[in-house]
Amino acid sequence: MNLNYKVVCDLIEKNSKVLDLGCGNGELLELLKKEKQVKGFGVEINQDSLLDALVKGLSVIQGDIDKGLDEFQDNTYDYAILNQTLQSTKHPEMI
Repeated sequence: MNLNYKVVCDLIEKNSKVLDLGCGNGELLELLKKEKQVKGFGVEINQDSLLDALVKGLSVIQGDIDKGLDEFQDNTYDYAILNQTLQSTKHPEMI
């Protein structure tokens, strides 16, 4: 298991609602569903990664988080994860 994923997984409470921004191929979201029984949703800009996540049976949409997250209402998720995404965003203060 990716050490970074283990750190994140340890921070998340069981049965939480998780929004994974920049979820990549869904590996972390898949782990959280398995280990913590989360209800997860992912956002990914890269089409190939998005397809990999969808093949895993994950709930993921294609989107550019730099353009905002208007489709998500406040207080819908217990956690929003930017595991390896924040440093690559153009407008981190907005996200």
